[in-house]
Amino acid sequence: MNTRRISLFLTVLAVLLVAAPAMAATYFVSPAGNDAAAGTSQGTAWKSLAKVASSQLRAGDVVQLARGGVWRESLSLPSSGITLTAYGSGNAP
Repeated sequence: MNTRRISLFLTVLAVLLVAAPAMAATYFVSPAGNDAAAGTSQGTAWKSLAKVASSQLRAGDVVQLARGGVWRESLSLPSSGITLTAYGSGNAP
């Protein structure tokens, strides 16, 4: 019986660990983007950092900024655990 509980616990834990990364989302931001777009691909990138800040991002989410892009606004992320990276070619944003 005790072995059964341990097996059940380990199974539930494994499912949760596998599912957690799957719930994370990646968002794209480009000076040529559109804040009314979904932001979930390079072709539907958001335009402003204000859109990033006002979105309901969660820990594990990734925000990719277009290389060569310039934004003249500040960014304050709504929570910790959000990763900022760059995509494309050119200078770092």
